[in-house]
Amino acid sequence: MSSLSTQFSLSRLNLPQATKYLLLTLSGVSSLLLFLKYRMYNDLIAIGETDIEFDKIVVPYLQLIPNHTLLHPWTVITSIFIETKVWKYFISVLISYFAGKFIERSWSSKELIKFVILIGGVTNLLVSLSLIISNIIFQLHYFNVPVDGNISLLVGFLVVFKQLIPEHSLVLFKGAIHARVKHIPFLVLLGLTVFSIATFSPTPFYQSWIGFLVSWAYLRFYQSNIIDPLLPQPNDVIGVQRLKGDASETFSLVHFFPDALAPILSPIFDQFYEIFVQLGLLSRFNDSEIEQSNLIANRRLTGQQQAQQLDSRSAAERRRQVALKVLEERIGEDPNSKKQSPTEIGVAASSQDEVSA
Repeated sequence: MSSLSTQFSLSRLNLPQATKYLLLTLSGVSSLLLFLKYRMYNDLIAIGETDIEFDKIVVPYLQLIPNHTLLHPWTVITSIFIETKVWKYFISVLISYFAGKFIERSWSSKELIKFVILIGGVTNLLVSLSLIISNIIFQLHYFNVPVDGNISLLVGFLVVFKQLIPEHSLVLFKGAIHARVKHIPFLVLLGLTVFSIATFSPTPFYQSWIGFLVSWAYLRFYQSNIIDPLLPQPNDVIGVQRLKGDASETFSLVHFFPDALAPILSPIFDQFYEIFVQLGLLSRFNDSEIEQSNLIANRRLTGQQQAQQLDSRSAAERRRQVALKVLEERIGEDPNSKKQSPTEIGVAASSQDEVSA
């Protein structure tokens, strides 16, 4: 009999390397935090403390706590892999499993790890600074409240999906919920904003919006992409060429928001872009970069449409094969039946295909 660890081995899930390491790290760091909290809880009980809330126990050298960020700067990274609630942990595992596997196969193991660490670390640092400033200005008293959860990473993955598969649709509960991938980031941001207002907690708001902006800025201006050699190249280009960022029109910031808001938001975003360019924080895209990015975006869209067509054709072919097999079995079971011609079988298969469809 195989051991329990073998039966539930991650290798059976056919996970890419980086996704496997992310899941193991998430489980390991979250388990370590739980162990340390239980040990601290038992130590407090042993010395006679009775009024102890387990959820209020914190481990400042693992968890991101604004008031301790300067003393423990590495927590901007360790907190990426911490979930303090069981239900949140399972949600993070599911998101990391499906999103990580897809993104890693679209990019590479190295790029996925880089994205998680960079986006998570920068976002957590900015969230911590935002909470400190909010505490000073508005007296919100969030200095010592841990910033847990992978909200920023969840939003970051949605931004990646918006770039890679914008026209795909998410269908849940037998069609009760139907949304295109390109619309999901805004819906999630809106939902988390409402949740922050309802719970009087600024943390989900900061995590979602800062994570969104950091993810988009990295993909838009900084990520290095290999240009497909099949795409048109300048005459003086030789060898493998890389494109910094994604200058495509469909990945501009205004396209993450409803079309009705575009006339209002577009001038504002353009003005901010000009300011950052003038300050030297961003480089202005040239015509070649915009053209190449648009070609890559169109290629992604064309590939999605071709894949959908192939899926439809494959499904139709499978139905035809099943219909032919059923007819052959019926003919074999009835020796007195007249043997059907290939034409008759084809007609029957087509009829079966129409019924199945």
